[in-house]
Amino acid sequence: MTTERSSSRSPREAAIEVGDAVHCALIDLRTAGTRLALDDVGTGHAGLRQILTVQPDLIKIDATFAHGIDADPTRQAIARAMVTFSRDAGTQCSFEGVETCAELTAIVECGGELAQRFLLGRPGPLPDDP
Repeated sequence: MTTERSSSRSPREAAIEVGDAVHCALIDLRTAGTRLALDDVGTGHAGLRQILTVQPDLIKIDATFAHGIDADPTRQAIARAMVTFSRDAGTQCSFEGVETCAELTAIVECGGELAQRFLLGRPGPLPDDP
């Protein structure tokens, strides 16, 4: 795996090139039963090409698309398209950054079944193992 970084990008924004070694590692993880998620889909570093390469079990749609979705027909059209794409591709789709009841309602009306952010629950510690 090689990384590419420019001085204007933070490490979080660094582009990662998925080469043969990474592709083989993903195959090994999947064979071992690991479920794969692709985060921030819809941003520059997590687009359709990465979906094809990783073939994730879960596509996490970036918060950019949830913010204001209740009042934006373009965001709603993208949400419907991603939900349909996910179902057709045999993966799940989750919407990040849901902050209001109106946004959650709009996502559900677009066919969304999974969402996350403070409206639905704040991060917390994992429960202790029994």
